[in-house]
Amino acid sequence: TYIRGPIPYQIGNLTNLRYLNVSQSNIYGPLPKFIGSLNNLRHLDLSHSLFSGVIPQELEKLFKLQHLDLGYNFLTSSRNFEWLFNLHDLVYLDISYVNIDHPGIWVSFIQRIPSISVMQLNYCNLSSPFPTSSNFSTSISALHLQGNHINSSIFNWLSHLHGSLEVLDLSYNMLAGRIPHSFGHMAAITHLNLGHNLLNGPIPVSFSLLTDLTYLDLSANHLNGVIPKSLHNLSSLKVADFSSNNLTGNLEDLLLGPLALLEELFVSENQLTGSLPDITQVSSLRKFQASSNELNGYLPTAFEHYSALVFLDLSNNHLRGSLPDFTGFSSLELLYL
Repeated sequence: TYIRGPIPYQIGNLTNLRYLNVSQSNIYGPLPKFIGSLNNLRHLDLSHSLFSGVIPQELEKLFKLQHLDLGYNFLTSSRNFEWLFNLHDLVYLDISYVNIDHPGIWVSFIQRIPSISVMQLNYCNLSSPFPTSSNFSTSISALHLQGNHINSSIFNWLSHLHGSLEVLDLSYNMLAGRIPHSFGHMAAITHLNLGHNLLNGPIPVSFSLLTDLTYLDLSANHLNGVIPKSLHNLSSLKVADFSSNNLTGNLEDLLLGPLALLEELFVSENQLTGSLPDITQVSSLRKFQASSNELNGYLPTAFEHYSALVFLDLSNNHLRGSLPDFTGFSSLELLYL
């Protein structure tokens, strides 16, 4: 949108307003205190704009608010977020890029707002919760904590959320050590991102129990060992990213399994070996990157099936032979050999 300038004070007179969205705009300046007079608001989205200054306490008057998105601005927090705890009907909260310097306050969001379902707290300078923290809202289904200072002590804390959590993003944090097998108890999880941390050791076999998982990102860690064959049990998986680790094993063992819905697979910058199997057997695959591994042998001269691939990267390996017949790859847009 091309709307720009501060929010006009006349907006404060719209006391029957239930929905206000000025996201992705060029509106700038501090958040006006008169927003607190819009006490019929259910939905307030001011994200991805140019707001700055301290979030006003007056927002605590928005008792009926269910959706609050202040993320991706230039806002700062007051000493505490006591105003937020008055929003008892809040279901969705995004305050990404707001610096939260109060340790553990974000855990209180979950504990004291029983209706909260989705929390986006990316790049908020958060630290790990205290291990003794308990009494969690069972309604929380999505927790986005990308780009904070959270360490592996959060794993014990997450055990309180095993039954409800569907989306968990802990990428770009300070997670270290092994991924605990307890992740296999997250029966509801569909989206799991642990990428860009300091995790090591093998991928837990217990991941095979996450049968509803559609998105898995373990990239840019220090994981080693073989990618478990039991991951073939993840029949709902659409996107898997294992790139930039120290994983070993045969590429064929990974690809030629019952991954009927797999659309994107990234395994570049590992130590995978073996020759290239017939990748057209994974008919749903659209993006496949296996560059910078130890693949060897001859490229197949032809492929058995038509392919939906739009991106294929096999560069920086030890494959030999002539270029295959790519006749069945009519959708292919990017090819790196």
